[in-house]
Amino acid sequence: AADFANNIQRPCNNMDGNALPVSTFEPGGRVPLGTSQYEKRGIAINVPRVDMDLCTQCNKCSLICPHAAVRPFLLSPKELAAAPEDFRTGSRAAIGGGVLDNYQY
Repeated sequence: AADFANNIQRPCNNMDGNALPVSTFEPGGRVPLGTSQYEKRGIAINVPRVDMDLCTQCNKCSLICPHAAVRPFLLSPKELAAAPEDFRTGSRAAIGGGVLDNYQY
């Protein structure tokens, strides 16, 4: 992971990626595990918090979050009971009805 970070990630983050030969990259665009520890660009000054009372459960926040910090889940009552306290207090009944009636978002 360190080689990838130094030889590929760093030049790409410095906008020098066009100078890298194609042979530098893995076929299929694979990125080795553990490279996020080297990715310290300061993308955002503040990381927003989700206000679950205003949430419409559209999942757009999970698509646009540059930190990949928003992870939507549907939980059954059994799964919710086993979840951490902060997760339980932040969850809401799933919107949509039908098969979603017994789930928490």
